[in-house]
Amino acid sequence: MIADTLNEGYSPEWQEQFLKKVAQGAAAAERDDFATPTDIERVKNKYRNAR
Repeated sequence: MIADTLNEGYSPEWQEQFLKKVAQGAAAAERDDFATPTDIERVKNKYRNAR
């Protein structure tokens, strides 16, 4: 993945932030910290008419 981002021209800073967010997401998943059904409905309703 890192080689691909370099080939696509993403900066090292972008890559660092991307990997940081991936690590945060993995840690949240390990804690079973997922969106609730209410959270999902709120996001769906927010973007439903955005097309």
